[in-house]
Amino acid sequence: MNRRILGPVAVLLIIGVVAVTPYFFGVQAQKSYKALVQDLRQQGRVTVLRSRYFPGWWSARAETQLRLGGAEFTVQLDHQIHHGPYPIKPLLDGRLDWMPVQAVVDTQVRVLDTPK
Repeated sequence: MNRRILGPVAVLLIIGVVAVTPYFFGVQAQKSYKALVQDLRQQGRVTVLRSRYFPGWWSARAETQLRLGGAEFTVQLDHQIHHGPYPIKPLLDGRLDWMPVQAVVDTQVRVLDTPK
């Protein structure tokens, strides 16, 4: 193959891999989230009222509403999911080294309704 063609083809191939890899890791992170929610449902100690996942290219967002045991209140977990292999925001924040990971998840817990 001509060397003038090989250089641009190699660059395009590298760009393609860099662009597609976060998508692949995002799909895997979504599968892991859904499996975790399914496990919670099957255990029976927690009632999953709602589970929503909002995928993105470099990160995703998820919401999970739970009722714990016989509790009279609902808890909402708001997840910000930064998927890998090198999640940009956690790297820039200094929370992650250069070891590849599937995802880094930041979760905030909110109580939606309290007992009266």
